[in-house]
Amino acid sequence: MASRRRAACPRRGDMALDHRLVALIPARMGSERCKGKNTRPLAGVPLVVRAIRGAFGAAIFDDVVVSTDDPEVKRLAAREGASIHCRKAGHAVWDAPDVWWVKDVMAGRDEDIYAILRPTSPFRTPSMIRRGYAAFVGSGCHSLRAVRPVTEHPAKMWRLTDQYRLEPIWPGAHRDGTPWHSSATQTLPAAYVQTGGLEYSYRWVLDQLGSITGVTVAAMTCTPIEGVDINTEADFALAERLMACGGVAEQLKILRGEV
Repeated sequence: MASRRRAACPRRGDMALDHRLVALIPARMGSERCKGKNTRPLAGVPLVVRAIRGAFGAAIFDDVVVSTDDPEVKRLAAREGASIHCRKAGHAVWDAPDVWWVKDVMAGRDEDIYAILRPTSPFRTPSMIRRGYAAFVGSGCHSLRAVRPVTEHPAKMWRLTDQYRLEPIWPGAHRDGTPWHSSATQTLPAAYVQTGGLEYSYRWVLDQLGSITGVTVAAMTCTPIEGVDINTEADFALAERLMACGGVAEQLKILRGEV
C-alpha cells in the first residue's frame, strides 16, 4: 500500500490548522491481562489497525507513527501505510513510563504537537480526534486528556496505610461536617477518570519539562461509548457486544447493564 502520510498544509479537510501534528500509536508486544490485544481482531479488524485508520481518517496529521517491538504489529502498520518506530527493549516492558518511548519517537522530528492514540480505545472516532485538537489548542494548557465521568466515586475509595488502618483516597467534607465518604454520591464533587482514547501535548513540553503531561491539563469529556477501554478479557467481550449492536441506544443499555 502506498504511504498515506499527508504533507504539511494550512488546511486539512474542512479544518484550519496552525500546527504540524503527528499521531503516535503505542503497540508493544505482550499484555498480561488481555493476551495479544493489539493485533486481536474486533469485528474483523485488529485493534492497532482500527487506531491507524482512525488517525488517517481524522485528516489532521502529517504522519502516523506506530511504536512497537511486535513483528505482527509492524506488518499490519506497514500494510496500512503508517510509519514504524522500533521500540527499544527497555521501553517495551510493562512498567516503562510512556515518556521514554515518546521521547525516542520524537527525537529529530519537527512536529510541534503530538497525539497519543492507544489501540485499546476502539470506539475513538476521527471526529473525536478532531474535536480533541480543537479543544486542546483553544485551552492554553500544556496537554489534553480524554476523560469520562466516574462510575465508582474516588471519595468512596480507601487505601490501607497498614494491615488494618484505612485512609480515604480523596478526603473531604460538606459544610455541615459530613465526610464525603459517608455522603450520597450525587452530593459529591464531579469526578472524572482518564481514558486511553486521546492525549495531546506540545513538543516543547516534552523537551523543556521532560513530560508528556506538563503542569496544566485540559479535559475533553468523551461519550460513554468513546470512553470504552480494552484492558482485560472482560473489556474485550464487552467491546464485542457493543460492536454487534444496532445503534448507540442499544450500546448505552449494555453499558448501563440494562440488557
